[in-house]
Amino acid sequence: SADRPLSLLFIDFDNLKALNTTHGNTQADRLLGAVITTIVNIVYGKGRCYLHGNGDEFAVLLPNASPREALATADRIVSECRKIIIDGLPKPTVSVGVATLCDNITSALALEESANAAQRNAKTLGKDRAIHINSSVSLG
Repeated sequence: SADRPLSLLFIDFDNLKALNTTHGNTQADRLLGAVITTIVNIVYGKGRCYLHGNGDEFAVLLPNASPREALATADRIVSECRKIIIDGLPKPTVSVGVATLCDNITSALALEESANAAQRNAKTLGKDRAIHINSSVSLG
């Protein structure tokens, strides 16, 4: 129904190319697999995770998630990925952009563009963070 929120998260594994160069594809794939498992476990029962982009990007669709709930889920993904430990490898970080269908985002294309813009903002601000496209949405 039109009054139910729909949120989209775009997640990018930070610095995967550098990780591949420094540690090799096999080790980078181990870390990427751990990140994917973390994301899937967090969104299980809330939404669905999809491959997006070049293999280091993911989209999560969260039906019935308000802007604040979506940002909380994104923030949890960021914090749980930081906790991944695989011997000899750096801790992984992710940048997450969040958008929610609402008054100013009224189409699937606008939702996608907004989540993508929020993800670019997260990367520009230093990576390893989640940002909602609506700057008034916060967890504080």
